[in-house]
Amino acid sequence: MDVLGQPDYRGFVTALIWLALIAVCVWWVIVGDLWPLNLFGAHAVFGFYLSWLVCVWLIMWFGLEWAALPAYLATLSGRGGVFPVL
Repeated sequence: MDVLGQPDYRGFVTALIWLALIAVCVWWVIVGDLWPLNLFGAHAVFGFYLSWLVCVWLIMWFGLEWAALPAYLATLSGRGGVFPVL
C-alpha cells in the first residue's frame, strides 16, 4: 500500500519477480548445472552457475539487500561443490 492507501502495483510486481528469481536460482542449483562434454576425446565438465549471474544483476539494479537472500538460499541448497564422477 502507498502512503495514501492506494495499491502499489509496481512494488507488487517487483516482489513477485524477485520471488520467482529466488525460486529459479534455488531450482537451478538443486537440479544441477553441470554438463559433461566430450571434445575430441577429452572429457570436460561445463558448469554454469545461474545464481551468480542473477545475484550480480540484482546487486547492480536493486542493491545488496535484494541479492543477499537469493545468493544465500542458492548456496545453502547446493550440493557443496561435489562434482559427479565421469
